[in-house]
Amino acid sequence: MRKRLLSFNIILAIFISICFSSTVYASNSELSDEEIILEVEEFDDYTIITSLQIEQALTRSSSKTATKSYSCLSNGKVLWSFTLKATFTYNGSSAQCTVATCYYNINDKAWSLSTSTSRSGSKAFGSVTAKEKYLGVTISTISKTLTLNCSASGSIS
Repeated sequence: MRKRLLSFNIILAIFISICFSSTVYASNSELSDEEIILEVEEFDDYTIITSLQIEQALTRSSSKTATKSYSCLSNGKVLWSFTLKATFTYNGSSAQCTVATCYYNINDKAWSLSTSTSRSGSKAFGSVTAKEKYLGVTISTISKTLTLNCSASGSIS
């Protein structure tokens, strides 16, 4: 019960921090990047949060950049995170992924990550395999593939 309450408090704190994130001002118009929590998975020892953030363009544009992140938390601390970032162009009849990169952050030395990134058409893919080791023995393995897709009208999913 205590773990569930702690997990709920962590998720609530993340949600509140996202809702009250800073706002960027440019060219007399108010812009902000909105982060959306897509999924929360709870396990015995950790919580996994998947989120999506779409960067707002300063002007009307036919390109968008978005990031999808996968974070592993335990007891309120981020153990590691993996992020896929992609830029798309679109014109109303088609869309194309022009750039796809990934990056990660490890805050707990027990974990190691291997990653890869690819793109095809209007999609970007990022894969991560995270391994937790104790005394040289792998005790946990998490594998995940993130996908970002852009529609012809510029809708990111």
